Amino acid sequence: KVCDNVIFLLCPHTGMSGRGEMILTSVLAQSLPTDPIMVLGSTDEIPPNKINEVKKTMLKALERKFPAQKIFTLDSDSDTFNLVRTLGAQKRRCNLMRERRANMIAENVVYT
Repeated sequence: KVCDNVIFLLCPHTGMSGRGEMILTSVLAQSLPTDPIMVLGSTDEIPPNKINEVKKTMLKALERKFPAQKIFTLDSDSDTFNLVRTLGAQKRRCNLMRERRANMIAENVVYT
């Protein structure tokens, strides 16, 4: 019961690592009220004609986990406005899994 929107930042050079796959799987298992949003990291070193190819490759890799519709880039102001507009327009789904489970409040959490 912490957040409604989750944004993942993807590396355009290496894609998603094994640890990233584990984090994505763990987050998706929590039954989020909205679909996660994927943002492609800095594309400075990628030629402009290859950016769409990188996005398509990332989408193919992500479609195994959940139905990703779009990967955002933040290269211009209009891209940033589109991301913010998408965040504001997302519809929340009713999340019965959260309502039927107990909550735990921890003062100190250590991940290994």
